[in-house]
Amino acid sequence: MKSSSFLAVVVTTLGFSLSALLCVLTLAYLILVEPLPYPDQEKLYRVDHHLTNHEGKSEINAFTYPGLVDFYKNQTEFSLGAMVTYGKDVLTSLPEQPTLNTGYVTPEWFQLLGTSLALGRGFTEEEGLESFIPQAVLTHKTWMDVYGGDSEILDKTVSFSGVNFKVIGVLPETFVEPEIYEVGRQVDIWLPWDYNLSSGMHFLWGNINPMLMYVGRLAESDQGVKAIERSVSMYINDTWQEKNAHVEYYNGWSIDARLTPLADVVTGDVGSIIYLLIIGAVGLLIIACANITNVFISRTANNGQNLAISASLGAKPRDIFRQYFIEYGIIIGFSITFALLLSYFGFVLIQNHLADILPRAGELQINFTTIVCALLLAVLLTSIFALFSVKMINYGALKTMLQSSGKGRGVQVSKGVRTQLMFLQVAVVSILIFANISLFKNAMEVMNKPTGFEYQDTKYLILSISAPEFPMPHEIIPVMDELKSELLALPEVKDVSQSASPLSGFRILATTLAGESTRYTPQNKWVGDNYFSFIGQELIDGRTFSDVDIRDRNSVVVINEQFARELAPEGSAVGTKFDYGNNDIHTVIGVVKGVAIPGESDIPIRSYRPAPESFTSLMVKFNPGQDVSKEKVAEVLSEIDKLYAVFYFDPLESIVAKRLFAQTMTTVVTAFLACLLFVLAGVGLYGVLSYNLHMRRAEIGTRMAIGAKVSDILKMILKNTFSVAGFGMGFAVLVVIFAYLNVPGDIAEFLGGDMVLDLFITLLVISVLTFIACYLPLRAMVYKPVISNLQDNQ
Repeated sequence: MKSSSFLAVVVTTLGFSLSALLCVLTLAYLILVEPLPYPDQEKLYRVDHHLTNHEGKSEINAFTYPGLVDFYKNQTEFSLGAMVTYGKDVLTSLPEQPTLNTGYVTPEWFQLLGTSLALGRGFTEEEGLESFIPQAVLTHKTWMDVYGGDSEILDKTVSFSGVNFKVIGVLPETFVEPEIYEVGRQVDIWLPWDYNLSSGMHFLWGNINPMLMYVGRLAESDQGVKAIERSVSMYINDTWQEKNAHVEYYNGWSIDARLTPLADVVTGDVGSIIYLLIIGAVGLLIIACANITNVFISRTANNGQNLAISASLGAKPRDIFRQYFIEYGIIIGFSITFALLLSYFGFVLIQNHLADILPRAGELQINFTTIVCALLLAVLLTSIFALFSVKMINYGALKTMLQSSGKGRGVQVSKGVRTQLMFLQVAVVSILIFANISLFKNAMEVMNKPTGFEYQDTKYLILSISAPEFPMPHEIIPVMDELKSELLALPEVKDVSQSASPLSGFRILATTLAGESTRYTPQNKWVGDNYFSFIGQELIDGRTFSDVDIRDRNSVVVINEQFARELAPEGSAVGTKFDYGNNDIHTVIGVVKGVAIPGESDIPIRSYRPAPESFTSLMVKFNPGQDVSKEKVAEVLSEIDKLYAVFYFDPLESIVAKRLFAQTMTTVVTAFLACLLFVLAGVGLYGVLSYNLHMRRAEIGTRMAIGAKVSDILKMILKNTFSVAGFGMGFAVLVVIFAYLNVPGDIAEFLGGDMVLDLFITLLVISVLTFIACYLPLRAMVYKPVISNLQDNQ
């Protein structure tokens, strides 16, 4: 191999595999080791509010609005604490009226995070809870993207829901928002807590909201975290019990407060994903190194005469090692440089496409950790390759090479080394291909799981109202009726349903059977009279809502089959009566087939209640291949009533795609890795087997000269080859079985489905690959004249 080709092969192969490992190691250090970029981050905790029902089962982790405010006002365990919640709202002060992610906080929020603003200031204590001073702090991205970096942005106003907020500050570009509600969700503008979208729940001690949170810095104390948890739990539980003493449904319920370190909240449960990524990246590097070893074997063998001259002049093995260490060090230095360049683009790729899956993705960059890992890998790989090259040399035979015309007999790889290389490649590739097949299949199963409803050619429309006070229902109803009529008049529109989307989430509603104490907490959704036919959700028993049910607000409810089975395992649930509290009795009139929300494995018990005529959400179905823009809907709405704006108007298909993004990425990545592994393994096995056959040319030639048939030679070589490959595949099977039996459930979860079938596919793929890698060089040898294999071609 020419020097330029040798350099290109090594730098390219190692560069790609090392870049993958450097990206994963940097990500692992960032998520699992590196502290959060906040002062006293080890003292920062989120207070989690766990509700436990009368049976001792945990229901949900969420605060009630008044319970959170009460704790914020009266807690003593934290030296500094802030309330925070999230939402979305339409920025009506700009002509394009973009929808922005909003964050609502008390003034302590930016103090907890140690934030210094790029422009202006943050919220002060005087602008805290119940001050109702409309001010806003922009993120740097919003300042640049929405306002073009306007240097005079301070004191300008931004309008949300009819309230004008004065801009008092802009966060720096370096600000890192802790993603404590949803990975990948970044706030665009921060507003005072008083204006949060849940403030109407300030008196509802029985209603919970998972977006209401408390984050605080623990005060100096001799108590441990567990003792503080007990103290916090006692206060929150006693207060909640007192406020709900009159609600029979909550008899026997309790609240257990837990302090979760902010670092654990931000990183979440991604440890298993990180470890799988490390295993995959290391496996890829091992295969790449095995392939590169074949290249080094060839180069060392071809360099036999130069080594012989060095040996005859007195060079010792350590001198040859030093010579190779310097040479390979330079080559691997180029590889590391190339890998760092690829890592940079890898980080950009992760930030742009995986930020919704991997926490802290926005902080990824080539840093000290990346450089240290790169240097350590460079030294390790250089040492391994140099040591391997020295070990394969028969130093005692080097001095005789000059006397034997320099044919290189002294530089040969022993059979044991060749066997180990082949065993290693087969074992590692088998494990990685099995893992890729399993992940690919599981992701495809989730993606292809029937939902039980139709979502194609449909958009979900949510309106916002630009007024500080929400209009009365009788004022909204004419607007919604006219909007539905105008939309149905558009030629592109097929149908409209005044309902929540099946993908928009469900609200938990506590209920009991009327006249009984049996309690249920089904997921609930408000829907219109044509909702079930609109999305194609099958009716199993009874009937669905009529227009009379909607108009007269009849106390009726439709439940899914999962709920019906709990209520009446052997009969019909139609006619069952529920009490939602305060003698609010609803009768079950129908049972529908359960729907599977994409990305969720289970179908919980659900109920559907008639949406009021003032409900400000619509689903719009279009004729196939047609669409209506958000601007067009905004234009129609503006002509009806300028008080209303388009808050959200996106296809249900885009929501499904977002929910299945992790599975989609898994299928793409695993398919790519499987193909890459197949190619790398094929090249590596071909190199080892080709060299092995080259060393046996004389033997093969002799056998053919005395009458051996091509089929005999093929059987002999395949038997020898598969005896080694079989051990590698057997070792891989043992590793997979060990992993299934011993590793934590979150890592082994994907192994348990069709593990036998996945193993069979893996072993079949490796067997075919091994056969091809063996047959191709052998074919070129056995179909040549016998004399060519008997000649000395060293």
